[in-house]
Amino acid sequence: MAFENSAFNYFLRQDQKMDAKATDLPRMKLIQLLRGLQPIASQNQSITMKRSSFTRYGDTFDSVFENNEKITLSRADVFKAFSQDPAVGALKAIAWGFPRGNRPGGRTLQAAINAIPFMLKQIESPNYLTREIYEKINSLPDVKNGVTTKLLHFSGITTQDGHRAQIYDSRIHQYLMHVRPEEYAPLIATMRPSTSFPSADQYLNYLRITEAVMTGAGYEDPSSVEIYMFTNAPGKRSARHKSGT
Repeated sequence: MAFENSAFNYFLRQDQKMDAKATDLPRMKLIQLLRGLQPIASQNQSITMKRSSFTRYGDTFDSVFENNEKITLSRADVFKAFSQDPAVGALKAIAWGFPRGNRPGGRTLQAAINAIPFMLKQIESPNYLTREIYEKINSLPDVKNGVTTKLLHFSGITTQDGHRAQIYDSRIHQYLMHVRPEEYAPLIATMRPSTSFPSADQYLNYLRITEAVMTGAGYEDPSSVEIYMFTNAPGKRSARHKSGT
């Protein structure tokens, strides 16, 4: 029995050492990996959802479902809606991102819905995405990057350097922290695995690096890089969104 306890404690210590040294793990080159894959048709990434998942919000999502009980939304659909009517586009972005009508853990989307007018005000044309805008759009309680970066992305806003806003949620964070692609090393060095909310500087750096990875891999849309990381996040359930090819 004493031997068993000793062995258990030994392996427990090894696990703890591995966790403590996570930042020392070797890095892989994402560009090289992506070059060997068929490019992802990012605009085709889609998800199917039911109206019944959103009835708790009254008629809020009627403009999303129109007269349908079930719909499939692609990224292209959400971008188109945003360009025609940002308020409808924002609702479609939320539905696309949270197709079961709630956030992880069953938490309500009501705070995100209430925040739509405020968020749209911050990013209305001809604004560029700046540190100040990012901080402002994330300043409301209970509405953080899992929601805000989706709205930034589908609004089509860019930085002054032309870097396109991308989604940064817990799956992207999980991929970066555990796979640790070499290209993102300067960003990873500033982040903590337990905190999936990037600061303004970290988010803008994420956009810059993702554009560079896109170029190096020979892709045309940085969202293809984001989708690859989202789909391959270790330790996460299989992604429900279907990636386009």
